[in-house]
Amino acid sequence: MADKPSGLVDRSSFLASIRGDTAGGAWLLEGEEDNLKDEAIALIREKYLPEGLEELNEAALTAPDTDEIIAACETIPFMADKRLVIVRDLPGLAGQRETDDRLADYVPHVPDTCVLLLLLHGYANGAKKLPKAIGKKRRVDFCPMGDAEVSAWIIRRFETEGKHCDSRTASRLAFTVGTDTAQLTGEVLKLCAYIGAREKVTEADVAAVATQSREYAAYTLTDAVVAGQEARAWELMHTLQRQGEDDVGLLAMISSQFRRTQMALIMRYEKRSPAEIAQATGMPPFAYDRLQRQIASRVPGVQARVVKESVAACLDLELAFKSGRITQNGLGETLLMRLFAIQKG
Repeated sequence: MADKPSGLVDRSSFLASIRGDTAGGAWLLEGEEDNLKDEAIALIREKYLPEGLEELNEAALTAPDTDEIIAACETIPFMADKRLVIVRDLPGLAGQRETDDRLADYVPHVPDTCVLLLLLHGYANGAKKLPKAIGKKRRVDFCPMGDAEVSAWIIRRFETEGKHCDSRTASRLAFTVGTDTAQLTGEVLKLCAYIGAREKVTEADVAAVATQSREYAAYTLTDAVVAGQEARAWELMHTLQRQGEDDVGLLAMISSQFRRTQMALIMRYEKRSPAEIAQATGMPPFAYDRLQRQIASRVPGVQARVVKESVAACLDLELAFKSGRITQNGLGETLLMRLFAIQKG
């Protein structure tokens, strides 16, 4: 699979072309977010395919040959303005093989009465004939959403289920689960079932039932270390190890969290606003609020000396591992012992 190229069309522009009735012709939908591609396809169906006539105006093809694609595109829509052709697993699009030259010659001439969507998980090799023939103005990037975008998506997704949540709760869910919308969809449905007839989803609901991502588990572990909760920290680390997380990964995640905390403390000393600190550190609002409470409560793990020495300890262990001075075996245990020793002075 090729690396992500620059200059692709963003999702919002593609959706605007659908709403503006300028989506005819061939498009290559790329990137990792297959769930968002399905949402875009649903919008196309709603826009162009008359109710009750969807099956007559849509062709879904898997690994088709060129003749099948051309025949589907050239079929005249039935009592509709456009016909939708969806192609998955097209031979030669992502692999080493080249696509049939005839298809590369055809895609610029797909009639405006047809919307041809070529779906690819990942990114196409721009040197291949078909992506070149489609052109970057028709290659759409369905990459993972940013923090603000995914929070807005979560709020909209709850609304479709007749529920609502505020931006803080949406941010908490994204931070807990991750930004993959397919997984988030499952978590939204699980939360809706959990709260029953109640309409509002809260942060407490997310904490109670949402599936934790590895990043959130690392945040929870680091938070236990910062709070001086030794027994809980050891329990969380051993749980992560049993789940297959190696000690090098744990070191990297804990080190990242302490560096964020250090940056937040420095920016707070500089009297920067909470919004600036959250944006610069990548901390979601609930995590920054917890840090504020820890500072106010004089939790030992957020004192400037402790955080500075903890960051240095993480870097020292990382260098020791990379230089071969220590092995991965027991790295996690060594890290926790050093961090708690720093707290105790």
